[in-house]
Amino acid sequence: MAFICELCGNSTDQKIIRKIEGVKMLVCRDCMMMGEIPQSERKPSEVQTRTPKYYLDKPDYPPRPKPQQPVRKSKLESSGPKNIPIDRLRLVENYRDLLKRVRSKNNMDQGEFSNSVGITHTSYRHIESGKLELTIQEAKKIEKKYEIVLTEIIEDPDEDEYEQYMSGKGSGATLGDVYIKKEK
Repeated sequence: MAFICELCGNSTDQKIIRKIEGVKMLVCRDCMMMGEIPQSERKPSEVQTRTPKYYLDKPDYPPRPKPQQPVRKSKLESSGPKNIPIDRLRLVENYRDLLKRVRSKNNMDQGEFSNSVGITHTSYRHIESGKLELTIQEAKKIEKKYEIVLTEIIEDPDEDEYEQYMSGKGSGATLGDVYIKKEK
């Protein structure tokens, strides 16, 4: 089927539609360079997409690496029971020696070791020398990172009394029981 170019009047075998000055027109191969392809005639690959700003500076921007899944320990490897309240834990007696042993095993000085567990260098130096005591939270961090045991569970013979004390239902004296009102 032959088509007639709306610009120059020549006949053409192909139906080429171009947008010229806002009007869609049927044109020949010679006149098709004068206009642009209308939105309705564009193929999906020809549609221009907006490039994000962060790709403009770096055209070969590498994709983000996928986060690694944490390595889970088996039940046999886990160190001690979980979900124990901090007030039920205490430090082992020789925790200072254990800290020195772990630090020397990893060939670290006090500064490197303290930075790796998130404690200031001075505090760690005082902890190792005995001037300052390690907190349970810091001990838990070190246990988790270096897989050693620095805490132990306080064995309480009277579990029920402990639970009552913690819940506030103890039978001990309160301030109201001891208060003596002065008479005028």
